[in-house]
Amino acid sequence: MHVRDMVAATVVAEVVGLLFACLLALAVWLLLGEQWLRDLPWALGALGAVGVAVEYDRERPPRRLRGLLSGLAVLGVVAVGVAMVADRVLPDAAGTGPVGAIALFVALPLANGVLALAAGRPADGALAAAGRPAEG
Repeated sequence: MHVRDMVAATVVAEVVGLLFACLLALAVWLLLGEQWLRDLPWALGALGAVGVAVEYDRERPPRRLRGLLSGLAVLGVVAVGVAMVADRVLPDAAGTGPVGAIALFVALPLANGVLALAAGRPADGALAAAGRPAEG
């Protein structure tokens, strides 16, 4: 898994996490009420994207620390930039969950792609040592 695969896997994980969160939110809404629902879907969607980064880290890329720091830097810069644009485009939603959620869902795939680019492709020996066949 490298840059393009990492970004695609992140987007898929976000969507699957969001769909799961919506089903979970329906159950929470029916049992506990509306106040519990505000951030649940966005948090579970982000959790899926972080899981993709953790799975990539388990493959032992050669420059793991550089990838982590680069990914975190891009996550911060892109999230703040997208939040500023969303705040300008959606002035009524300022300071609410949707602006932060939009920023997070745009920034996470980019951050994971930069993480994969900066960390480098995992060596074939690391995949074989983990008991998995190397991808071609």
